[in-house]
Amino acid sequence: MRFRKSAISAIFCIAALLPMTVIGRASTGAESRDVVQLTITFEVPDICRVNVGDQSFLMPKQDDALLATLKPLVKKGRVLSIVGGMDIPYRCIGHMIYTAQRAGFKKVGFIAEPPAAK
Repeated sequence: MRFRKSAISAIFCIAALLPMTVIGRASTGAESRDVVQLTITFEVPDICRVNVGDQSFLMPKQDDALLATLKPLVKKGRVLSIVGGMDIPYRCIGHMIYTAQRAGFKKVGFIAEPPAAK
């Protein structure tokens, strides 16, 4: 349980340090058509997978392909929404924020999925 709380804290801390980052889709006031949603998953031992629509990318191995996919999706005022579980390592989230900024997104939102039922 301690790891999950620290992971969530880390996500909010990085968001506070990045002035162009907005936490939460609801706080942006954006309509759903102005939101680009992607999903991050983690596979043991160290694979961060990003799904954008029907395409899947491994980070950092396929960063160039992910960047090429994200750049055309950037429009003024459009928000990138990152969906992931609370068990996603910080390095995956941080790397995705960095890649989104390189693509040109000015706003990044987070949607945390609840932990799986035991």
